[in-house]
Amino acid sequence: MTAEEVRSLRKALGLTQKQLGEILGVSRVTIVNAEKDGPSKALLAYIDRALVQGKLSLSDRKIKPE
Repeated sequence: MTAEEVRSLRKALGLTQKQLGEILGVSRVTIVNAEKDGPSKALLAYIDRALVQGKLSLSDRKIKPE
């Protein structure tokens, strides 16, 4: 997952950086850095876990690059 894909995912979900961070259990700064430099392996694991646990749902959202 690239920095742009993290940003696109967040925007497709209609979340702010702070909101996504809260859902994933990380700081807003972590999300800012992921959107700038790409996500860490740990952040990818948090995203995967949130998807599996249903904290994030893509079922009715379309992800489009900007």
